[in-house]
Amino acid sequence: LFGVLFLALFTVILFFILPGAAPVSSGLIEQLKVGTALIAGISAISAAVFVFVFFYPNLCRRIAGRCAGFLPALVRAPFSRFIESVLESILALQNRRAVFSLLLFSAFAWFSQAVSTFFLAASLGVDIGPGGAFLATLAVCVAVALPQAPGFIGTYHLAALLAAGSFAVPTAHAAVFAIFMWAVNILPVTLLGAVLFVCETARDR
Repeated sequence: LFGVLFLALFTVILFFILPGAAPVSSGLIEQLKVGTALIAGISAISAAVFVFVFFYPNLCRRIAGRCAGFLPALVRAPFSRFIESVLESILALQNRRAVFSLLLFSAFAWFSQAVSTFFLAASLGVDIGPGGAFLATLAVCVAVALPQAPGFIGTYHLAALLAAGSFAVPTAHAAVFAIFMWAVNILPVTLLGAVLFVCETARDR
């Protein structure tokens, strides 16, 4: 959630506060306004839930216990374990220094992701500007949160394609950009994970 908020904030800054930071096509500004309002609303609700759980964990446990009573026996125990896991995760954030460090690291990671997208687009001759790079990263970030195929195949590409296409980039160029963006961000991590998995398996034996 913080990553989405961070990307949305910088996208809004680049489009509304720094005019000319990205080539804007007709209608894109209105879409950004709607998207920003939607993200802000979801974030406000999420923050309210987070604060409630943080300050009233025992009450949340009682509410969750009552809700679990209406569930089928098959999912009652997994639901209770999930709620308890969420509560433990949120209560672990009482260390303010650790939370600040995590937020700072997360902001740097997402900023670096958007910057790499900008250089990737520039290297391919796709003119979307820094605002477009943040928008494409934000679109992909939201898209991959949905249920989908392994490796984000399809959903990732469609989000990047639509983001680039909103800047009047030709469809063929936008498709190439989407494929390369997926390859640069997914393939190295997947290959490294496979290598580490093999090494860990061999060591356990």
